[in-house]
Amino acid sequence: TVRHPGRFPSPPASETLMQIIAEAGGSTGLATNTRLQLTRAGRQVGIRLSDLLSFPQQDLHARPGDYLNLVQDPRDFLIYGAVYKSGVYPLAVDKVTLTEAIGHAGGMIDALADSRGVFVFRYEYPRVLRGIPADRVASAPASAGAAGSAMPPVIYRIDMKTAAGIFYANAFQLRDKDLVFVPTARTVDWQKYLDLFRMTASPITTGTTSAVEMERAF
Repeated sequence: TVRHPGRFPSPPASETLMQIIAEAGGSTGLATNTRLQLTRAGRQVGIRLSDLLSFPQQDLHARPGDYLNLVQDPRDFLIYGAVYKSGVYPLAVDKVTLTEAIGHAGGMIDALADSRGVFVFRYEYPRVLRGIPADRVASAPASAGAAGSAMPPVIYRIDMKTAAGIFYANAFQLRDKDLVFVPTARTVDWQKYLDLFRMTASPITTGTTSAVEMERAF
């Protein structure tokens, strides 16, 4: 999805991947929706173009034989439950908060929604889990957050009936493929939501899911 695809002469040692892309006319799509795939010596790695622009220190130097492919991979999130317009919504900008996401869905249905427990389902970076106070984590596997461990599935619970919960929601930024669920009844049955996460997000997910209480109100 570059404006002028084709073969280019072997780059000088100082030329970077972004400079090669610029020479090809740049991406035809939004940087947030474009993934750069680099194939080098039989190995393929990928990074979202917006991340590369935000962190230029990650920009690699091009090498002869590199194959660059820009793929349109729109980011989105899913919101469902006691909201007026459940569905999939695009993450067209870098920063969309939980509060804004609920607004995109028309807001909560006052007669049904229990805002004491709004849930966000995602696969979380271990370094993020390591920074969460232990008393806010329930049902966490022993390896969650361990250095070198895979990204474990996590459920965040935000109590939007409290001032602290509203501040969390205003600061909590959604990521690609996050699931937001607004329940209709207050519950402490974590297992119900853990099973729902596994069935909805990834049928092949195994192991224990972490549950993080951003504002405890049980």
